[in-house]
Amino acid sequence: GAISVVASNACGTSNARTKTVYGKPTKPTVINGPTQLCKTDTVVFSTVAVFGNNPYTWTMPTGINILSGQNTTSVTVKVSSTAVAGDVCVKAKNSCGNSANLCLAVNIIPNPLAVGTITGNANGVCNSTKNYSVVNQVGVTFNWTVPSGATLLSGQGTNAVSVSYSNSYNSGNIVVTATNSCGNSTSASK
Repeated sequence: GAISVVASNACGTSNARTKTVYGKPTKPTVINGPTQLCKTDTVVFSTVAVFGNNPYTWTMPTGINILSGQNTTSVTVKVSSTAVAGDVCVKAKNSCGNSANLCLAVNIIPNPLAVGTITGNANGVCNSTKNYSVVNQVGVTFNWTVPSGATLLSGQGTNAVSVSYSNSYNSGNIVVTATNSCGNSTSASK
């Protein structure tokens, strides 16, 4: 709010002088930033300034470390390999106290696990169709490649595929890699 004062006497009234006075700051209204984080990401979270010239206190879930920007409206953070899901929170503060926290829930997306062993026939595949698979992983796309003389019939993107071999097929490798938005696993080959 504002306090105003005027002086007056028999000759007249002075111009008003006004002083704005601040109470406890209001709660921030928004946090901008990603809600899905990969381990080893470096990301920025920001908020819109509330009324007054306030510093801002940011808190992060375990394993998400503030690199710069504490006490400002924007922080740069590094997601460690030990990060866990939780709330990114910000509050405004001044000499009268702190606002309530505003929080944004964030999730940590795990990198794909190593693919492991490809199950399925390795011998006697000429002029036939064979099925191959690996252990499934949630939220993961599986990228398969087949050798010359073989055709991937179905299952690209999944953990199980059907492969057709020509009558003249000789030999080669079936390769699979697991991928998600955080990266790729090591490849498996048969």
